[in-house]
Amino acid sequence: GAAWTPLGALKTRELDNATYATSLPGAPAGRYFVLQFDAAFQNKAAAVETVTASLEADGKWRIVGYYIK
Repeated sequence: GAAWTPLGALKTRELDNATYATSLPGAPAGRYFVLQFDAAFQNKAAAVETVTASLEADGKWRIVGYYIK
């Protein structure tokens, strides 16, 4: 995706933290998992990726947010 282009190729990714939540700032009440990964890219040696998944009405978990710091 375009978010990764300036970072270059992914070198490593490890799950650091997974948190279950029923509310998140700016989001409706629901069922969420917030996953944080420690990652290293070709052009950024230390990054934190945050992925948010939501349990949808059809019973499937879907990615609803992705951020890199």
